[in-house]
Amino acid sequence: MDSVGITKASTQLGINAGIKTEALVMNVTLSFFIDKLGRRPIYMVSTVGTFIVFNAWTIVSARYAIAANQALGYIFVVLTILYGVFYDVKSGLIATYSTEILPYGLRAKGFTWLNFCVTAALFFNQYINAIALDAIGWKYYIVYCVFLGVEVFVIYTFLIETRYTPMEEIAKYFDGDDTVDVGEIAVTDMKEQARDTEGKSATVHVEGTE
Repeated sequence: MDSVGITKASTQLGINAGIKTEALVMNVTLSFFIDKLGRRPIYMVSTVGTFIVFNAWTIVSARYAIAANQALGYIFVVLTILYGVFYDVKSGLIATYSTEILPYGLRAKGFTWLNFCVTAALFFNQYINAIALDAIGWKYYIVYCVFLGVEVFVIYTFLIETRYTPMEEIAKYFDGDDTVDVGEIAVTDMKEQARDTEGKSATVHVEGTE
């Protein structure tokens, strides 16, 4: 915010508090509509939205650097809030979708790697971004514009819709319909164990009667 003339601490605090409140409301609200809306549409709306808003954000920052204008500062704040809205559309899915598509044997490892990547990204954003912005200013935003463009391509090309699909059956989206149904195998094993138990009980009962 300093880069667009918003330097008053109380103003920055109020804006940040509003952004955090918006994030809370968005995440709680969307948690009730994940299955109705679907994973893929949510990811696409969020990623395309952040891509468009961030490009506008970059343009506003560039214009402000050329000719400082208070109106541009206000637009920057609006775009910041709007970016948060689009980002928060998918933020709740980042962890849940990752664990949802991983098979049982990889779920814990995958979630650990996810947390590592998130922590690394937070570290990068906290310390590296500040250095880069001090060095080249708004031009650094172009890096994120490109990154978001790549993210849109990856999500559009590779992200699979999994709503209304039990976790045991999600493997079929990756391995085809001939993949082993872990859930079905587990149910079959339980039925066989139940039959064996009943058979043993009947044998013991008959022997006891004799």
